Amino acid sequence: LLDLGRNNLEELQPEIGYLFNLQELILDENILQDVTVVGDLLNLRHLDLSANNLMSFPDEICNCTMLETLYGDGNEFQELPEALGNLTKLTRLNMNYVALKALPNSIGYLQSLEELNIYENYLEHLPSTIGFLRNLQFLVAYDNRLKDLPNELASCTNLTHLNVANNKLERLPDNIGYLKNLRSLHLIGNYLMYLPL
Repeated sequence: LLDLGRNNLEELQPEIGYLFNLQELILDENILQDVTVVGDLLNLRHLDLSANNLMSFPDEICNCTMLETLYGDGNEFQELPEALGNLTKLTRLNMNYVALKALPNSIGYLQSLEELNIYENYLEHLPSTIGFLRNLQFLVAYDNRLKDLPNELASCTNLTHLNVANNKLERLPDNIGYLKNLRSLHLIGNYLMYLPL
């Protein structure tokens, strides 16, 4: 474990890339603009990049295929690479308030994903491939610009919590009733005229 959070780091020394046994790296609340060296840490299980000055998501992180949790909140990513789909062991992905405009279609490859937090972004749609996330339990996407939800979301049959409050939804998918494990559904602050039977 290496915890460098809450400092004033502007850059990471390249020698960090030699810490081959590192499993947890915490870099939150710094002023980092480049973390490409993290891509050399192939045994990482947990990575926290929250609240830095990252203007784009480093493709190199997608080399860390052992990652189970990835936090990128409070940066300025706008988009995530298609290579994100390489992170098939990921169980939790946090990309809140990072100015995301879209999710990559490869999100469907994250077969182990249980929790997806993407609130306070600029998302207008979710990719239909989200339906492949059969282990997904929590989807938190409030305060976006979602105009609709894909019908394929009903395939996420383990979903227990769905929060799409404060979006621009005019209707819900007719098949949303297939989410039989759903325990909480947050719809406040949308434009819904009716609920599906």
